[in-house]
Amino acid sequence: MTTDDSISIEAKYFAYIYRDPKTLKVRYAGYGTRPGRAFSVGHNEKVAKVVEDGEGFEILIAGPYRDEEEARNVEAALVSASSLDLNLIQQPGKKFHPLGVPNELGIRRTLPPLDVHEMGRVAGGALVVYCNLTSELKNRESKVGPTNFTDEVVFSNIQDHWMVKKFIPGWVSDPSTSPKLLIAVQGPPADRMIIGSARIDNSLWATTPVAPWDRHVHRVPLVKSEGLDCSELRGRRASIKFGAGAPNYVMLVDADGLVIHGYQLKGKSSSS
Repeated sequence: MTTDDSISIEAKYFAYIYRDPKTLKVRYAGYGTRPGRAFSVGHNEKVAKVVEDGEGFEILIAGPYRDEEEARNVEAALVSASSLDLNLIQQPGKKFHPLGVPNELGIRRTLPPLDVHEMGRVAGGALVVYCNLTSELKNRESKVGPTNFTDEVVFSNIQDHWMVKKFIPGWVSDPSTSPKLLIAVQGPPADRMIIGSARIDNSLWATTPVAPWDRHVHRVPLVKSEGLDCSELRGRRASIKFGAGAPNYVMLVDADGLVIHGYQLKGKSSSS
């Protein structure tokens, strides 16, 4: 039970779980204001069926919380973190979600991961970049973090600055050869996520700014009005590896899935 002195002893909001006493696996999480809510299994038909079959639960309580919103946030976080098999509905509230991805897109974790070839085909050609997990950016902009992932912050993280200097003359002379989307991924190889998929304005490559600390790195001109979920890629898992160092944090893949530049120079076949 919490010992926060700012919470009145009259507070009545709590969260609770049902746990298998043998395996210690949490199977259900709920929210309530009265003790009977936690001890009455009839409000959930799946829980009631388990009890009818002779199985029991350990009932554990957490709280009290300041208000209903706080208690429901705990309930929603528990359900989202553990994929509890006895909860029937998605609970409202703040859920666990991948770093840099809004709550409502967290369900995309369940979809198969995309490799770089698939990203290129879905996007019609893409510039795929790796946003590392350093604590600060050279341009002094805010870094995407566990509680800091507004669209403004993500845009500032993914547009500045990438080693694409050698490609820009070709994109300027023939804008149709420019990648259509900037796809930014973040996280360790075992759990790498797409934190943003933004449209590139191929008419602005000629005037895109150069970083003051390195003339080889440029800002990617993004169409911010189209958002960060172009081709519904934000929140998808990414099966992709990058080499070490800034020059290897960029991959270029065409609309056929052929990697033109990058750490993994593979062909365009679907099996690669």
